[in-house]
Amino acid sequence: MIQQIRNIKKYNADELSNEAYHSHEYISGSSLVTIFFDCLAAWKFGDKSESAALHFGIASHAALLEPEKFEREFQCGINQNDVEIITSDAALKFWFKVRGVPIKSTASFSDMIYQMLQTGEYPTVLKLESMILESECKFAGKTIVKYDDYQTIMQMREVIFNDRDLQAALKDCRVEMSIICEVMIDDIWYGIKIRPDIVTGDRAVPDYKTTADMNPEKFGNTAHQNGYWLKMALQKDVLEAVYKKEFRPALLAQGKSKPYIPQWYWLTNEQLEVGRDQYQYALSQYKKSSDANVWPAYFNGFADLPTPAYLANRYEFEDNSMTIVEEE
Repeated sequence: MIQQIRNIKKYNADELSNEAYHSHEYISGSSLVTIFFDCLAAWKFGDKSESAALHFGIASHAALLEPEKFEREFQCGINQNDVEIITSDAALKFWFKVRGVPIKSTASFSDMIYQMLQTGEYPTVLKLESMILESECKFAGKTIVKYDDYQTIMQMREVIFNDRDLQAALKDCRVEMSIICEVMIDDIWYGIKIRPDIVTGDRAVPDYKTTADMNPEKFGNTAHQNGYWLKMALQKDVLEAVYKKEFRPALLAQGKSKPYIPQWYWLTNEQLEVGRDQYQYALSQYKKSSDANVWPAYFNGFADLPTPAYLANRYEFEDNSMTIVEEE
């Protein structure tokens, strides 16, 4: 548990950008999840580029939690199903061929566009449209969201906005606030940062998660495997240390396919206890590696290949022989 807290800095969403928060040197819950469920080397030297799933999550968070920011910073991509389009140099050359317009085999894309304009016909050339859109968005500081993803995000947001129970629960809430501080655990000080998605007026702390499978049991497994127990235990403990009041963590999960079901799950005390043990262990490992500037992988030297527990239950090994356990 957190014994003491000091050097507390609190920011509203408009006072500290997401980029500034992530660039701060203190350790976050997401980083501790990587350290605990993967290894220190993976966190320190791993690829920090955004995956398609992460990109979708960032856009959907902004759409739900900060609609004005979403309109300002995100741009819907081109709808490729809207019109007949040309997507490549080869397709553009074929367009000339069916019209009997001679074109050099070595013609560049810009040369072909120029010659196309001379014909008086103006097909939608996706490659050109995409280049123009990317240029405009880069100039305006916007992020392009794929057309289909954009439409899905808008429909997901509408479902939650039309849910009376959720809207009542989220009334008068603060979104994307940040707390940067130092905490003492087991007589050791650590630099910590948290950025809860939502803190409601009655001190619920729901973290918004989009998921491909809304089945409660499967999402429960996903919540553990993705380190949500750890992350929410850390948020709870830091918030309570700062405000000296009780907070109740939750997960606001929503399916990414129709009918875009949203479900509110409270984290249990047992889950939070496990999450607390996890983040404290990850912090201790981080501190040791940081002090020594050594970032180990899973183990040193050589080791036997582990047998997962569910496979160990399927087989019995005796005297170098194997017996398959019959399933009832």
